[in-house]
Amino acid sequence: METFQIPINENVKKDIYRSIQNGLSDMEDFSLREKLTFQNGFPQLKWAYIFTRLFHGLHIENGEVLRGKRGPWPLVMIYDEATSYLYVVIEKEKF
Repeated sequence: METFQIPINENVKKDIYRSIQNGLSDMEDFSLREKLTFQNGFPQLKWAYIFTRLFHGLHIENGEVLRGKRGPWPLVMIYDEATSYLYVVIEKEKF
């Protein structure tokens, strides 16, 4: 896998990573708490938790966290005003 330099504040990178991890943990907690026998829709549920954590948990000093869509799918966009970059968190297979 290639390594890329992402010109965004290191604390924001850490917050993004933490939000993703917390979203996955939230999904796992939900599954265990509800004692789900079937896991239909888990891929969408996983992203609902991740995007919720990103949307409500990221605080970008010089930017915004926005809701967006790619086709019918909702997603979170992270805009950095300092670089004018727009970041979107998606799975590699969906790119």
